[in-house]
Amino acid sequence: MKKTIEFNLLGKSYKIKVSENIKNIDELISYFIKEVEKTYFSDKNKNDVQTMILVCLNILNNFIKLQKEHKELKENLNSNSLNLIDLIDNKIKEN
Repeated sequence: MKKTIEFNLLGKSYKIKVSENIKNIDELISYFIKEVEKTYFSDKNKNDVQTMILVCLNILNNFIKLQKEHKELKENLNSNSLNLIDLIDNKIKEN
């Protein structure tokens, strides 16, 4: 099922249809608006398309950084877990 969301961006009103299973759409739109305004007001010489491209690239860059950090954290957690298991096993063997 789709629902219609309305929001204002740089003085223009927009309506979009989104899937109802997007739980945090208000938070997503708020983040998007914040990023657009930050990018737009940092250099008003950019047109709307350039602004949107930069916003998308910035969001994707943050996403890729977070993916890498998440992967590293999982690897560290896995390594630490294995080390802990080895330590416990060794202590059990000593007794």
